[in-house]
Amino acid sequence: MPIYRTPGVFIEDIPTTPPSIAGAATGIAAFVDVFAQGPLQQPVEIDSPAAFETAFGTTNTSPASQGIRQFFANGGQTAWVVRIPGSTASAVEVIGAADTHSGLHALDSVDVFNILCLPCAVELPDADMQAIYTAALDYCAQRRAFLIIDIPATVATPTAMRDWLTQHAVLRQRNAAVYFPRLVAQPRRLSKHVQTVAASGAIAGLYARTDATRGVWKAPAGTETDLRGVYGLAYALTELDIDMLHAAGVNVLRNLDTGALVCWGARTLLNNDPEWKYIPMRRLALFIETSLERGLAWAVFEPNDQALWTKLRSTAENFLAQLFRQGAFVGRMPDEAYFVRIDRSTLTQDDIDNGRLVLIVGFAPLKPAEFIVLHIQVMNR
Repeated sequence: MPIYRTPGVFIEDIPTTPPSIAGAATGIAAFVDVFAQGPLQQPVEIDSPAAFETAFGTTNTSPASQGIRQFFANGGQTAWVVRIPGSTASAVEVIGAADTHSGLHALDSVDVFNILCLPCAVELPDADMQAIYTAALDYCAQRRAFLIIDIPATVATPTAMRDWLTQHAVLRQRNAAVYFPRLVAQPRRLSKHVQTVAASGAIAGLYARTDATRGVWKAPAGTETDLRGVYGLAYALTELDIDMLHAAGVNVLRNLDTGALVCWGARTLLNNDPEWKYIPMRRLALFIETSLERGLAWAVFEPNDQALWTKLRSTAENFLAQLFRQGAFVGRMPDEAYFVRIDRSTLTQDDIDNGRLVLIVGFAPLKPAEFIVLHIQVMNR
């Protein structure tokens, strides 16, 4: 500390450490459907089946009602629920509109959600279902969320599953995944007719459970991913079935010899893309983008100069270093696992003049120094 030998007022700049970035919450699901009661076109935060029934009625009145019950049974902690008008769902009501904050766009006021489930879509005619899922994929891209696509009850065999995907190739995007077969919703002995339900609610709960116990960068698949609150599967798969479905980008649900029902596969529907073929890689990227965008928001009020760039780089590097220590990336040393750049190579003079801050962030999820590269933009005013 300086020693002052004469009277006066002295100003000393005290160096500060860069602001820290908190990881964005993950495993938060959203459901849009018709329910027995509750507020219309308003997102309601739910933390248990009991809270859902208090707000919206029983968990057996619609596809999403059953999905919400399975979400919590499989480890989910938080869900946002939107009730749309009518006694049955329709494409117009599910999709909604941004100007009226209806349907999907009722979620505009929700700060963060990561997983979108729309099991009602597969109860509708094919054209309506495709319209809903196409709109949902666009919305997920805007909100950095991941869509779990369900299949109709008529898609009952592995061959039918493969053919259904061929017919709906528009759904092959990086922010989506599909699972086969559907789930059995009640004990078989209680009914001669086996009722099957969409799997998205249970799978969303499994995502949340994996995020909480292992990290968003871990695959929600394998022997530890037992499905809970489920009485069976609508189809018993052979090894040949599993190989065929995996090649088509379909994640399978299967019985183990132990009797457990597990998820076996973690592929997005963009399964031919080397960067985005795996769910944990895509969801980790969405997590990093969301965390950095939120954690660097303070920069909008700072002068767009070299000092700010250095501070942003240091802040982002500290965040990625935490993920590296937690096992999110591979590599012996940090420079093999991640990097951050923000300088004249990432910014044009037009960017600087118009208040744009562009960070290039790379992370290595599978092999050292083989980076997936993200462009993070912060507007500076």
